[in-house]
Amino acid sequence: LGSNSIVFMIEAQVNYVVQAVRHLARRGGALEVRTEVQARSYADVQQRLRGTVWASGCKSWYQSEGGRNDTLWPNFTTAYWWRTLRFDASAYVHSGPPA
Repeated sequence: LGSNSIVFMIEAQVNYVVQAVRHLARRGGALEVRTEVQARSYADVQQRLRGTVWASGCKSWYQSEGGRNDTLWPNFTTAYWWRTLRFDASAYVHSGPPA
């Protein structure tokens, strides 16, 4: 995270993961992010990074050797919190035996 509280972001992630684990406890099996959901989310993050200081040509530890920034959340932490507030089972392929 380039600014704000990483603790807040981690708490939001943990809340989302706990919901996913509870979902699996009820249903069994395994979850995998749908390819199209992952691609759409990645494209959104890259689009939001355009025009920010993190994509201005300056070099930082956030960037890969090729200059790609796959690390930062380019929005307000409240937007991240809102995205992770409720587990979205439709974003995942559910496989494996039922519980």
